Amino acid sequence: MYHEPFRTWLIHFTSEYGALLSTQASWNDTYYQNALANPDFHLDDGTYESPDHWHSFNDFFARRLRDPSVRPIASPEDGRVVTSPADSSPQGVWRIDEQGQVIAGEPGETHGVAIKTGTLKSVASLLKGSAYADACAGGTMTHTFLDVNDYHRYHFPVGGTVLEVFTIPQDDAPGGIIAWDAEAGRYKEYDSESYGWQSIETQGVVILQTESYGLAAIVPVGMCEVASVNFESAVVPSARVSKGDPMGYFLFGGSDIIMIFSREADFRLTAEPQVHLLMGKAYGMLGRP
Repeated sequence: MYHEPFRTWLIHFTSEYGALLSTQASWNDTYYQNALANPDFHLDDGTYESPDHWHSFNDFFARRLRDPSVRPIASPEDGRVVTSPADSSPQGVWRIDEQGQVIAGEPGETHGVAIKTGTLKSVASLLKGSAYADACAGGTMTHTFLDVNDYHRYHFPVGGTVLEVFTIPQDDAPGGIIAWDAEAGRYKEYDSESYGWQSIETQGVVILQTESYGLAAIVPVGMCEVASVNFESAVVPSARVSKGDPMGYFLFGGSDIIMIFSREADFRLTAEPQVHLLMGKAYGMLGRP
């Protein structure tokens, strides 16, 4: 799937598919009723804006909250408290060594961390193109997973000043090797870990200077299909942001947010891994206890 001419065709196809999902042809009342009947979407509990605003699938997928009160921000005046950037499930916390390698297992081991179907080993490779790609050596990394039914807008987990914001467009491919499985009677994906998912899917990068706790890198990662990572127009270099401010949104395919903190942040995870959090809930702490 990464060989020409199929690679170019697949990129073109996903781009056209994404454009279709922003048209009225991609949405109708039958689709809405199907989503409404699924309790996982929480469309009937007052969380979201009126469905009258949804004129395409992407309008629905990137739906807005009814108002900020439905996702209160934990300790908004306390810069030590890191909040969940999205409705998502924290996956854990890992140290970064002096060479910028993510440590997994025993101290000194640098096997990397599995994120979706890939393995992230180097922070610098994740932040490629950033002037701060090496600034988080000795720091900490965490990431949190969004499911398809989650609220797909993401917000700042800490406040500060935006230093950089950019996207890294990549191949929009499923990852791994697709092969025919005669027993299953369908095509299946194999050996995806050897390809490194984060290296082939679109991601965004925001580098933030916090008030008192060094740098934070927030990296929304697009996955599959459209892999669309988008930032709010106010998120630009030199902008001052507060914890909980809107940062951006995924269109169909977004599913993970990586957060990297520099050494002086002394980040520690306070949320329980694998337990779903709503955006704005307490996720971690900065500074020494």
